[in-house]
Amino acid sequence: MTGKRAADSPTPPVPSKRIVDTTILQDRLGTLVLSLSHKLACASSWKEFVKEVRGKSYLSSGIGDIPHTAHTYLQDLRDQGIKVRLDDPPWDAERIIHHARRGAHPSATVHRHFLRGEFADFIEAGFWVVLPLKQLRALPDGDLRLSPMAVKEEFNRRPRVLVDHTWFGVNEHTVPDLPKEVMQFGGTLPRLLWLLRHANPAKGKVYLSKFDIDNGFYRLFLEADDALKLATLMPRYEGEEQLLAVPLVLTMGWTNSPPTFCAASETVADLANANLFRRTVPPHRLEHLASAHDAWQPPATGRPPSPSESSQDNFEPVRDTTGPQSYGRPPSPAEPASEQGPLSSGRPMSPSVTNLPPPRPRPDDRPPLLKIEGPVAHVDVFVDDFIGVAQGSRRRCRNTRLCILHAVDDVFARPDEDHPNRKEAISEKKLTKGDGGWNQRKEVLGWILDTHNGTLELTDRRKARIADIFEDLRHKRRVSIKKWQRVLGELRFMGAAIPGSAGLFGAMQLGLKMADEHRVRITPYLRDHLCDFERLALSVADRPTRLGEIVPDYPSVIGAVDAAKVGMGGVLFAENHDPVLWRAPFPADIQARLVSFDNPNGDITNSDLEQAGVLAQADVANITFDLRL
Repeated sequence: MTGKRAADSPTPPVPSKRIVDTTILQDRLGTLVLSLSHKLACASSWKEFVKEVRGKSYLSSGIGDIPHTAHTYLQDLRDQGIKVRLDDPPWDAERIIHHARRGAHPSATVHRHFLRGEFADFIEAGFWVVLPLKQLRALPDGDLRLSPMAVKEEFNRRPRVLVDHTWFGVNEHTVPDLPKEVMQFGGTLPRLLWLLRHANPAKGKVYLSKFDIDNGFYRLFLEADDALKLATLMPRYEGEEQLLAVPLVLTMGWTNSPPTFCAASETVADLANANLFRRTVPPHRLEHLASAHDAWQPPATGRPPSPSESSQDNFEPVRDTTGPQSYGRPPSPAEPASEQGPLSSGRPMSPSVTNLPPPRPRPDDRPPLLKIEGPVAHVDVFVDDFIGVAQGSRRRCRNTRLCILHAVDDVFARPDEDHPNRKEAISEKKLTKGDGGWNQRKEVLGWILDTHNGTLELTDRRKARIADIFEDLRHKRRVSIKKWQRVLGELRFMGAAIPGSAGLFGAMQLGLKMADEHRVRITPYLRDHLCDFERLALSVADRPTRLGEIVPDYPSVIGAVDAAKVGMGGVLFAENHDPVLWRAPFPADIQARLVSFDNPNGDITNSDLEQAGVLAQADVANITFDLRL
């Protein structure tokens, strides 16, 4: 062994009780670290040390009695903590030292002053402990692993502490304890939009409220002996030895954290939904904070209503109306349907349309085809954000809110006088900002939902972000796989408010499949799809998206269509109307280009003609029936 290798060799472990002489900065965090170091040196074991500094569980003492099938599992989490099972052997001392030299993520170094205050708060709340690396290495039976700490900038709030458990393979070797199906938050927004779209207007106005769990992941304890497996490297500070932050709770970044927490939050939602239609619900101590922001009048958007925000009778899609046909409205007397074919190509055609009913106006009070018979009352959850939907009287809205508040108390413990640093499970700070109030216009999950106008729109921040994405990619020929995945994720999120964008993701996803080891090549094919997405995004940037544009419904018109060389035609059926038959011949020059045995060099196939028939069928339906539901 060379002299350099000998110098790098780790020193033999030293019993932890002898390691109390540490070099720590003399600030608030340093004082807490020294106190923890002395407690660990005097404790009989790591488990006893954790029990002393962490206190009792944040889960309710009565969680074993809740009327839910998850009560046994949640009771085990409360009494024993969450296990961290890994399928690889424990790290040796040399591996620990090697990874410790890599240090924290650069974002943590940038925010190192913020982290000292943040972790002082975490220690006082019993969420984390911060101790010297050499003391934790010396624990006789500890399975110590390391992961770099990171910090994520957040909009309009303080930065968020993350841990990159993928960097040194902790996530890769984690054994999943819960099925992924426990995480149902991927369908939260579609479920909410479906309810808002199909709520029966005869049952009253629809209101929204939301509630956020304060430090959600931190309210579930890890099993004490397993906490060392998720230890994270603090950034280095001049004049201070390397410190490790050891989570005593779930961390942001561990692969098992989301499904485990969702097991608790989904239970809260289930309990709330089970009691929504009780006639009386007891009052709650936080009700006054939420009710102070109730708004029972229609929302004021602060600008003149756009066509999509005004009444359905005035709605007209933004389309070219200078041609022979005006899309989105019945033909005017100056533009009779009998003089112009259903295609909007500008080419005169002579279709034959029979049984054509007169255009039918839509009454103001006409409900959607598919409507919910009773008043809407529902609670959904996106990880730690609870969204309430209620329709009708103020009493019903109040009861819905109380059901959410009481369901949270059934799963998460109330503040305890013995632990003055513990706060309410529901964020009181966000309640005072208006989250818990009932409103018809509310920002939910990054979207602005308006139940009065029946619209969904991107926030200004999202609009700016989507413009930045396309501007950044405009002149690039290659991007990293990681960046392309991030772009696709953001576009998928925002695509819910951009009608027509769903069909563009197949090609963009193909870019990942065709990528090399590190980069995605933006081919002309991908560029075209990006440009199409940008055009769609710009088309809705100045107007909200109507829920009827994006929420599936039963069809109001059905039919069949076919095409051949000589022409195309079809039939349409609508409730309370006679069948509508239409047909139109193809021009001679189109017929001459059709591929056949007699014309093998043609450039148009019968499939192309059938596609033209499908488009013509849609055009006939558009000018014949009111499709603006």
